[in-house]
Amino acid sequence: MILVLVILILFINCWEIACGNLFDSIYSKTFQSYESEIPPNQMENTPITVRIQVMIQSIRNVQSQADFKFHLREKWTDNRLSILENVEFQNSSWAKNPNVSKPLPRKYRKNVWVIDNFFMKSSDVKTIETEEFVWTDPAGRLQLSRKYDAVVPCERDYYMFPFEKIVCPFEISSYKHTINDVIFQWEDKGVILTQKEVDDSTVHLTDSKPKTDVDIHDNGMGNFSIARARIVFQRKSGRFFLNTYFPAVLLVFLSWLGFWINRASTPARSCIYFTTVLTLLTLAKGYTTESAIKPICVRDLYIWICFAFVIAATLVFAISDYTLKSRSTSTDMLKLNFMVQNIDQVSRFIFPVAFLIFNIIYWVLIIAIS
Repeated sequence: MILVLVILILFINCWEIACGNLFDSIYSKTFQSYESEIPPNQMENTPITVRIQVMIQSIRNVQSQADFKFHLREKWTDNRLSILENVEFQNSSWAKNPNVSKPLPRKYRKNVWVIDNFFMKSSDVKTIETEEFVWTDPAGRLQLSRKYDAVVPCERDYYMFPFEKIVCPFEISSYKHTINDVIFQWEDKGVILTQKEVDDSTVHLTDSKPKTDVDIHDNGMGNFSIARARIVFQRKSGRFFLNTYFPAVLLVFLSWLGFWINRASTPARSCIYFTTVLTLLTLAKGYTTESAIKPICVRDLYIWICFAFVIAATLVFAISDYTLKSRSTSTDMLKLNFMVQNIDQVSRFIFPVAFLIFNIIYWVLIIAIS
């Protein structure tokens, strides 16, 4: 293993020396008059086209923002680096394969004009300098590859939680060069996802081919070209069915058991109602506290409507029980018993039907909106 590493290091060093000698002999005069601060084509008053491609390696912690690790590859032509007419180039082995790009030696990289990338809205952008490479060919076509770590803000509809889509707009521009100097353009495969699954158990990608477009942005200092990609995620809602919706429905069903218990068994019916009310209240309060700084979402709405069904069942029991006990000495006791019994029988039908209708309306709207 050590021998292989030594051979690889020697090969890289020899390659650097060979390329360095080749570039020294061919580009020595070119770089003497080269101005790295001046963009290509500025003398011709025409902007250069920078074709870009983003290769995303990983996406983590997708919430209101996401952590991206990606390679940004950019291509443009700098006619000042064209050596097709150079005599030394024509006599070199490189002239036999003029379409082949060669890596630019380290000592020349800082002398070449490169695009000053600016990631709009993104924060904590870090460039991995050890993974920065520049290639060039005899026609002056340059390729720049850099690796970045960035925190990208994401847009989400809190009202639709936990069924919302999360959109992370990925925007790239130049920091100081307007459309008079630089125009961005996406490659045919603008955004490449090296892995189809996200390193996050709570969301998944809705499309493996994110949509891309190019726009012009006026920030008050001029018009800047922007390359934009939209990466869309969908929240995985399976665990919310298990932890939220299923317990809420179960508690509503449990509250209906009182309609089948003998009306004379007041302690048994009271125990059921108080248990379901307190349990559902605890469930609702827990999720409300969890999202205290966020707006009420469809999950909270479902829980509170289930709570309303449980309260309604409790009120039916309380009214019936109070009516019987307050008029226990009345002459129309038989009529009251018959009326209370009818209330229980009607409730056995009305409550399940009303809850079913509510669920149909709720889930139809959720599917239609999301």
